[in-house]
Amino acid sequence: MDSYNFLKKFKHFNYAFVPLIISVIFIIAINSQMTSIMNMGRFANRYIMIIYPLFAAFAVALLYYITKWIFRSKKICYAICMVLSVLFIVLSNLLAPHCYRMNYPHAEMTIDAIESDSNCIVMLSSQFLLTCLTDKLSDTEHFYAATYHSALTDDYDADFDLNSKPLYLLLDVTTFENNGVSLGGIQAPQIQFEADSLYDKDEYIDFFKNLDIASNFELVGIDYNMYGRKVEIYRLN
Repeated sequence: MDSYNFLKKFKHFNYAFVPLIISVIFIIAINSQMTSIMNMGRFANRYIMIIYPLFAAFAVALLYYITKWIFRSKKICYAICMVLSVLFIVLSNLLAPHCYRMNYPHAEMTIDAIESDSNCIVMLSSQFLLTCLTDKLSDTEHFYAATYHSALTDDYDADFDLNSKPLYLLLDVTTFENNGVSLGGIQAPQIQFEADSLYDKDEYIDFFKNLDIASNFELVGIDYNMYGRKVEIYRLN
């Protein structure tokens, strides 16, 4: 009889939560295989953000069914779920490390301070970093993007409008100086590039300094507002 009453409680159970929690488990399992949680630490959680709403819905639903077994009044169940949900929302904002809210350091000129009608040469350690500059480069007069591999062989005789328009070089110096990456200016030596990917900074500086379109070469700013990587900003005219 007791077992019958226990099973009767599942009569109106919403079985849609079964595939929901299965999806959550599979996504966590797949991401644990695809990412290095040990190296990335708390920064790895961005790969499972897609399941946060699903997991929250499942947690609240589970809490509701647990309280429903204990209390007969639905109002009490709803009240407990609402209070605990608000409590966890507040605590998650107060106690969370806010690892994605980085106050990037800078010195003098920043990337955001570059004039909207300027010309820019951008040299990046990785092509995907260009997405960090999409909004800024869309406002420039003209820009040319290069990587460590192509920078010394690319042709920079582009259609730069140098008549009263500034020309800047944005130099991602992460690999030059840190033998790895930095996060918000904080060195992270546990994340390192392979030795054969290192380059000579002086060689690149001399190359850009001697470009035909460079009438000047002055360091005007340092900014980390590109996924925490150090970017030196040079004025070339």
